[in-house]
Amino acid sequence: MRRKLICWILLLLVAIIPFTSVTAEPTVSTSNPLSLSATTLDSKPLDSSIFRKYDLIMVNYWAEWCGPCVGELPDLQKIHTNYPNVLVLGAYVGSNVSGALSAAKNAGVTYPLFTVSYDLYDYIQRSGGSFPIPQTCFFNNEGYQLNSAYVGSRNYSAWAAIVDEMLAYTGTQEPEIKEPKILTHPKSVKVKEGKKVTFKVKAEGEQLKYQWYYRTSSNAKWKKVSNATKASYSFKAKAKHNGYQFRCLVKNPTGKGYSKAATLKIKTTP
Repeated sequence: MRRKLICWILLLLVAIIPFTSVTAEPTVSTSNPLSLSATTLDSKPLDSSIFRKYDLIMVNYWAEWCGPCVGELPDLQKIHTNYPNVLVLGAYVGSNVSGALSAAKNAGVTYPLFTVSYDLYDYIQRSGGSFPIPQTCFFNNEGYQLNSAYVGSRNYSAWAAIVDEMLAYTGTQEPEIKEPKILTHPKSVKVKEGKKVTFKVKAEGEQLKYQWYYRTSSNAKWKKVSNATKASYSFKAKAKHNGYQFRCLVKNPTGKGYSKAATLKIKTTP
């Protein structure tokens, strides 16, 4: 009963506290930089030295019993996936670690999660933040906070807009990774047995990966072709390949798509 009451109070505070808006030039805190020394929820060391590897640090304070917190986890994960130069950290403020890990797993979270210590609570207060969750703070790679805390949950588009403006200010903005788009599909071919066959696919996008599949007929199940992980796939045609179909899976961190199927016909020798 007490937990539910606290939750309702926090949600009410989130509703009445205005959101912080991004300015063209974020305000850099003049207080001491954030010093982090913690252990992740899956028992790995985590400290401020990791900040140097990124252009922007995004710390999200959350708990598994907070609906808006859990609701935005997939959106934060998408930020983590689409912005390699942004470090997303989940600062857990609850007491049910197993419940937090379960909620994070269900949301597909792969960014680091750690338990908030009292000294970090103190830092939040001194930095202009407060205890309502969810709230999110941004830091540069030296640990200095940019703007005040962003209270309340947001969807991916809203967070991406904030991140883009933050990165634009630092001069290190990276374009968002777009889903792959297949431009040219493999074509069906007819060759003599023993001849070389090549199927090709052309796609646009970043960080593309390829995997070819085949099936023995239009009614059979698709099977993965071993070691066929390039935009083209070549092999020597055999009589048993007659009627086989081939297609390619093209994917990157943000999406995937299959090419159209191409059919192989083997010419018979009279």
